[in-house]
Amino acid sequence: MAAIDLRTLNYSNGGAMKKVSTGTNMQQVIIPRWCKTVTIQPKDQAIFMNYDGTDGAAPSGDSFPQPVDVIIQYNPQKTPTINQSIFFAAQAGTANVYLIFE
Repeated sequence: MAAIDLRTLNYSNGGAMKKVSTGTNMQQVIIPRWCKTVTIQPKDQAIFMNYDGTDGAAPSGDSFPQPVDVIIQYNPQKTPTINQSIFFAAQAGTANVYLIFE
């Protein structure tokens, strides 16, 4: 599994959106450096979410369980030099995760 690098997403209209599909192993998503808020909504399956992880690895025991169709938001620390990532894994099967970056 390869990390999904979203650092080049265009925010000229005030934000950006992306759909990410993931199986039961962690999918790394590198978020844009300009992003102040990330809105996350899983569809099809509940997911595990974490700020720390390894792309392609099983979810750790401290991963946050997020039910299907429930929205969560978080505010990453803005930094011009550090790449920040979030990690997702479906609790079963495959999940589509919708992301809004603002």
